[in-house]
Amino acid sequence: IAKEIDLAFQEFSRDRAKTIARTEITRASSEASIQAYEQSWVVTGKEWYTADDEKTCPECNGMDGKVLWLRDNYASKSETGYADVDWPSLHPNCRCTLLPVL
Repeated sequence: IAKEIDLAFQEFSRDRAKTIARTEITRASSEASIQAYEQSWVVTGKEWYTADDEKTCPECNGMDGKVLWLRDNYASKSETGYADVDWPSLHPNCRCTLLPVL
């Protein structure tokens, strides 16, 4: 995907193309997970999960382990200043994911 972005948008560097691809894939995967969880009739919530290493940012560290109902927001637009946070990706190159809560 990054290669296709790099080819389509010459003004983007290869690193920028990788960042866009990684971030958008994470967002799409998170949204698809929520939809699958809802359809399972088994999953009742979601847990924010980080890599928990030296690269994990303070914002993501604050989300780590936080469990919510499937359609609840981790943060509201009034808290972030730009958008509701329903799932990862919290920021570009975010490595977080969601885990199902049964």
